[in-house]
Amino acid sequence: MHIKNITFFLYADNSLVNRTSYSLTNTINWSVSSDGLYSFNATVFDYAENSNYSNTRYVYVDTHGPVFGASNYSSNTSSVILNVNASDTPSGVNLVWARIVNSSGGAGNYTMTRNLGGSASGLYNVTINNLASGDYNLTYYGNDSIGTISNSSTSIFDVYASANISFNISSNNTIFEFYPPGSLTYLLNFTISNGSSSRIVKNRTYDLKVNVSSNIISLRNVNVSSGSYIELDYINSSSTSDISLYKLLTIVGLESNLSFGNASVSLDYSDKFGTYPAISESALTAHKCTIWNMTNHSCSGSWSSVSGASVNTTIDKVSIETSSFSGYAVTENRCGNGICEANYGETTSTCSADCGTGGTTPSSSSSSSGGGGGGGTTTTKEVTFSTESIDEELTVGESKSYSLTLTNPTGQNINLDLSIEGDAAEIIDMEKKVTVVATAVKTIVLNIYGKKEKAYLGYFVVQ
Repeated sequence: MHIKNITFFLYADNSLVNRTSYSLTNTINWSVSSDGLYSFNATVFDYAENSNYSNTRYVYVDTHGPVFGASNYSSNTSSVILNVNASDTPSGVNLVWARIVNSSGGAGNYTMTRNLGGSASGLYNVTINNLASGDYNLTYYGNDSIGTISNSSTSIFDVYASANISFNISSNNTIFEFYPPGSLTYLLNFTISNGSSSRIVKNRTYDLKVNVSSNIISLRNVNVSSGSYIELDYINSSSTSDISLYKLLTIVGLESNLSFGNASVSLDYSDKFGTYPAISESALTAHKCTIWNMTNHSCSGSWSSVSGASVNTTIDKVSIETSSFSGYAVTENRCGNGICEANYGETTSTCSADCGTGGTTPSSSSSSSGGGGGGGTTTTKEVTFSTESIDEELTVGESKSYSLTLTNPTGQNINLDLSIEGDAAEIIDMEKKVTVVATAVKTIVLNIYGKKEKAYLGYFVVQ
């Protein structure tokens, strides 16, 4: 009898992936999408519908060379030890070698030895001696038992004498990255948390990048040697500023005996949104402290505005270029926001835009409403005070604060009783009795709480 047709079956992991029938041929070619173990067989039919089955055959498909995993190196003044994990399935690793290229383009290939002997998957290493000081590009290569070659990505190692550098850090999880000058690939990195410590680096020139809570300091062409030290201070501040008319938002101070070419500082203010008083990005700038005191975490010198500070409102950062370092801060100019804030040094003479020119309107009380309106400038017992108009919508559970400034122009201390009349008293908390010192300014904070859905009306009374 003559053969009617032949049907070929191809399986991957015991699952049918292809079935093809022919009437005039007894050969077949398959293209597969991935490496692995495949099996196949065939069934033959004659015109009488008799059939016969072939034995199942197995074949490995391996189109990729070895895969490289974790690697590391250790080096000193003239040698380096290279380690890399290499594996290959199913063929197995046949050979692994390292190719290094120096900064002048000189290259060399070095055969690596499997840690446990033989030629298979595992850890491979090699020691290379008599190397000149410098930076080297490193690429690992390997082939499997059927000759397929692959390579790792290129990394960098350096050969220099070691140097011990000490750190004194005031914040947690500060990241240090050391780069060859001009490179985007770091040679080493580590994280240091609050306190003093030391690390072994190399006696050489680096580009150094420091990341403290998303505030980035980049020092270029930094000369590191044994005895080098870095002190880093980070203050996430929302307190009253010691810079007249400015509020300090974020402060980074750095003290070091390292010499460097120039530096950039990128200060983050993204966590300041939602605070009170709300920040205005258009009023942001930067200030530099001439002498930053690491022990007291404060400026022992004077603050000066930084020319050329750049505010990026997309990523919420203020950037500065500098050739020296002490302390830098993101600052906000409070003058011009419509609130007379004595705690930022605002007076009728320093910020008339917020505090007016000193004129008053006689009255015995002032009113403002939560959810309504009001405010103004009033005299009572010769004390002038001003509030912004309070016309806000709060969600349940939300809270906001507002500043009330009391100014006493007389030569005597004045005692005042403060109160809220109306249902707004249910949601406003403040000092009830205050003393305004002679010729001084006192700021009262009104805390307003969203307790339940309702429109609240009230009157602010000063007696």
